[in-house]
Amino acid sequence: MARNIIDLPTLGDDGKLYRDTAVDMVESLIPNPWESCHAPDLLELENGDLLCCWFAGSREGNADISIAVARLPADAEQWEQPVIVSDDPTRSEQNPSLFQNPNGDIWLMYTAQAAKKPDDNSDDSLQGTAEIRRKISRDGGRTWGPTEAVFTRPGSFCRQKIQVLSNGRWIFNNFICALDGTRLGSDVTVIQISDDQGKTWRGVEIPGSRGRVHGNDAGGALADGKVVGELLLGGPALLLHHLALEDGEHGVAAAEGADPDLGEGPKQIAVEIHSFIKILYSN
Repeated sequence: MARNIIDLPTLGDDGKLYRDTAVDMVESLIPNPWESCHAPDLLELENGDLLCCWFAGSREGNADISIAVARLPADAEQWEQPVIVSDDPTRSEQNPSLFQNPNGDIWLMYTAQAAKKPDDNSDDSLQGTAEIRRKISRDGGRTWGPTEAVFTRPGSFCRQKIQVLSNGRWIFNNFICALDGTRLGSDVTVIQISDDQGKTWRGVEIPGSRGRVHGNDAGGALADGKVVGELLLGGPALLLHHLALEDGEHGVAAAEGADPDLGEGPKQIAVEIHSFIKILYSN
């Protein structure tokens, strides 16, 4: 016997704030005039405003895919209309994230890859052609400066925020996409590290991450720049590595799970690992 399901009215995409009194939750649908949208990120500013960014256009990988930004002012009851802020008509601009520099500037980090040709129906995403770019706003996200290429190694990709450790070190979780037809099988996770507030960066590759991307981070730093995190590796077996890191780069991991080389159950393994916080890999 089929269930009788009652339809509830949906939210309108008018950007207004609606309270669901049953669960005491406020919801909103940001206006979206584009056919496709993906990969949103949020940033709360010091004045209470919320910024939201995502990539929008006809279809991921096309030349008209660009970065959109919308604002919910702190005292407002409705999101403002989103605006396109990236400006390369020859590239597909994707995976944005927002970061507030301690000096007050807002950084918009995103990828830019060669756009697919209109008649290209292949599964190749062309992410192996990507670089990571940046735009900076010095007025709280109202206007944005010129585009800068920050990480130009072919295949550079991101989808995480820049993190600031308690010792002042900045860390940015990236991955490098390959153009070898393996469909992520050769991609590796690279952590970009800056000790001068983003003026210069150096990349360190996560050992054993090839084909086990893409990494996700969460968590936080402890006192004196120490970090506790987890590393989940896919593959023939599932491994969860609990990392105790001294400086955001090196540490000792405890592995849990089944592995042909480790056997069943928790095992202690000592590794030098260029990682931080929480990194999750799905195979």
